[in-house]
Amino acid sequence: MTSRLITSGVAEKDADGIAVAALRELGLDFESKNPLLTEFLVFIGRQDIERLMQLCVEHQTALLVASSSVPTDGDIDAGGESSRKGRKTKVAKRENLPVDFKKAIWGGRDAVDLALFGRMLAKPSGFNIDAASQVAHALSTNALSAEFDFFTAVDSLKPPSEDAGAGMLGTIEFNSSCYYRYANVDLRQLLENLGGNEALARIALRAFLQAAVESIPSGKQNTFAAHNPPSFVMSVVRDRAPWSLANAFVKPIAPRGETDLVAGSVAALDGYWDRLTTMYGDGGIVQQTVCLDPAYADRLPNLADSQVPSVAALIDRTLDAAAFDDRAG
Repeated sequence: MTSRLITSGVAEKDADGIAVAALRELGLDFESKNPLLTEFLVFIGRQDIERLMQLCVEHQTALLVASSSVPTDGDIDAGGESSRKGRKTKVAKRENLPVDFKKAIWGGRDAVDLALFGRMLAKPSGFNIDAASQVAHALSTNALSAEFDFFTAVDSLKPPSEDAGAGMLGTIEFNSSCYYRYANVDLRQLLENLGGNEALARIALRAFLQAAVESIPSGKQNTFAAHNPPSFVMSVVRDRAPWSLANAFVKPIAPRGETDLVAGSVAALDGYWDRLTTMYGDGGIVQQTVCLDPAYADRLPNLADSQVPSVAALIDRTLDAAAFDDRAG
């Protein structure tokens, strides 16, 4: 934070004091061993950071006064002093800081990532954000069988006097499975978290849907190059509690004859959707849309009428059906 303040025009000698005073105004405490580190991680939107920098620059004089007179403990008396065990510390008067830093920063309503995934603050209270999205762990539709990749590295600079073994060796566990991924977004909560800005909420929903389809874990990609886009994508707009379709794979899918693992998984999901809608009805479903590899189109006897030709069309259709009010969640 201090480096950002310096680049914003604050004198280097004053930056630490201003940063500490500003963070205390936000209700944050600091580590005892390092007075420049807050007690816990804090998630703040980029716009809120820029707003904080602006406030620090505008009120740097008052913050400097506060930084030289903020008590570490004790009670503040009416005369602007703090006492503890006979010791008094001068305190900056509140009128020196006319801006409520807490409301100005914690009350920010334009951070899409915080609106989607939430924020929990132990201190200060009252500024938590309930996440609008839920993301489940991916699970394999088939019985997972772990494999081991053996690797070794040769040390070409080993002197002949040493052993002739490898410089290092080991194994990496991996698997080759078909995965079911599930996530949902509460549209009303998203709109509330973004301060009622429906245009921004729609941008956030589009970005979330796009990322849900295209995002692939980056770990170990240099080793496995697992860049496999989904073969089947389904979106559902509901005005009631969401449904995960994970139970479609309670019985693990296995390739049989001409039916490969992906085809079997698509058919199992389609069949489970039919059983759910038969059991609970489809009254809460505003719209369902599917997009899949054309090779598996014949595996959808129940969802055939919901197909669109592309992921882009699926996202557009989902956004058209999304209502950020009491009609859909």
